[in-house]
Order: sequence, then C-alpha cells, then structure tokens
Amino acid sequence: DQDMVDETEAVADEVRAGLDRARTLPGVVTARASELSTAFERYDALARRVARDLIAAEGIPDDRLLADAQTMNESFESLRERLDALTTAQVVAVRNELNTAGDRLRGRVRLITVLGVGVVLVLVLLAILAIVSIVRPLRKLRAGAVAIARGDLDVAIDIDHRTDDDLGQLAGSFREMQRALEADIARREEVEHALRESEERLALALDAAND
Repeated sequence: DQDMVDETEAVADEVRAGLDRARTLPGVVTARASELSTAFERYDALARRVARDLIAAEGIPDDRLLADAQTMNESFESLRERLDALTTAQVVAVRNELNTAGDRLRGRVRLITVLGVGVVLVLVLLAILAIVSIVRPLRKLRAGAVAIARGDLDVAIDIDHRTDDDLGQLAGSFREMQRALEADIARREEVEHALRESEERLALALDAAND
C-alpha cells in the first residue's frame, strides 16, 4: 500500500548512506561503489514506479505490469549479488591489508631486535675497551711499584693517559716518588762517600800520630 511505499524512502536513504560510507572504507574500489550506487538508483526508481502501478491497478495486473515486476525482481537480485561481491572483495582487501601490515610490523620488530642486539654488543665492546684501558695501566703501575720495591729505580712507568685524568695523575705520582727515591739515594751515596773519605783521613791522622 501507499504507506509501505512511503516507508521505503527511509530504507533507501539508509542504503545511500551505507554506499557513501563504503567509498571511504579501505580496500573498496571507488569506481565499483559508484557503479553500485548508480545501479541502486535505477532499481529504486523502477521499484517505485512498479509499486505505484500495482497500487493503481487495483486488481489483476496486465502482462506489461507483470513483466515490469519481473524486471524489478531481477534487478533486485542483480543488485544484491553485486553488493555481495563488493562486500567479499572488501573483506579480501582488508585481510590483505592486515597481512601486509602484519608483515611490516614483523619486519620492524626484527629490525628493532637486530638494532637492540647491535646496541648491546656495542655497549659490551665499549665496556671491554674501558676495562682494558684501565686494567692495563694499573698492571704497569703495579709492575713498576714491584720493581721500585726491589730497588730498580730505572724502571720506566709509561702510561698512555692524559695528565688530567685519575690514571695520569696516579702515574705522575709514581714518577715523582721514583725521582724522590733516586734523589734520596743519591744524597745518601754522597753522604756515605764523604763519610768514607773522612774515615780514611782519620785513619791517616791516627797512623801519623802513632808514628
């Protein structure tokens, strides 16, 4: 009846709004959505005309009207098939997009993992270099201290460090201690030499006094 025909206006508006939204969805080919909208408008116009003609007939419709109704039904089935095909194509497209995004995400995860491992290895290498740069000079200082303790004041304490860092200052302190010990030993040798000379003169004086 006419009331049901009028109610279809709201349904048609919902269909149009749905087709408009479909154009913005990922994976939907805009041309196919536009073609589907055009086909729906043709079907809507045909269905309205046939429905009004059936209402106006008020009885058994003639062959022309029955043929139009058959065409309307066929148009509806075609429209539904095309809509199903578009929906299937969109599902496939979205699934492909998700798979592609998943592949990209897995690739980025692998890249981040590789970069993380690389950063860790670099940090470990830097730590090893730092330890070596500290341990090796300390071993040299220890060897020099042992040599000095044995009386070898000629041992060279060569450390490749800046004079303003801790190891450089420690090496400088060792060298100053080495020079101080050398100077002290040199003074002691001078004193011992002078003492021996004094003892020799005293012995000569005593021998002369005895004579």
